[in-house]
Amino acid sequence: MDIVSRIKTFMSQNSIGSSIFADKCDIPRPTLSQLLNGRNKKVSNEVLDKIHLAYPELSMMWLIFDEVLPIWKLIGIIIIIVGLFISQKVGKR
Repeated sequence: MDIVSRIKTFMSQNSIGSSIFADKCDIPRPTLSQLLNGRNKKVSNEVLDKIHLAYPELSMMWLIFDEVLPIWKLIGIIIIIVGLFISQKVGKR
C-alpha cells in the first residue's frame, strides 16, 4: 500500500470527505484531487507536513512507511523513560 492509499484509508475510516480533508490540511482541493486520482504520484514533504499538523493523531510512520510501532516497543520505551525519571529523582536526594 502506498501513501495515497493510506491517506484514502484514513479518510474512509474517519468518514472525512476530500473537501473537508483538503480544507483542514490547508491543501488546495485540486492538489488533493490529483493525488487521490493518481494524476500526481509524489506526495510532497509540504503536503505531508500539512497533514501532520491537521491530524496529529495520524501516525506519520504508518502514513509514510506503512509501519506501526508495536505495543511492546512502546511499553519498553515508557519503562525506560520512567526508569530514567526515577533515577534522576533518587539521585537528587
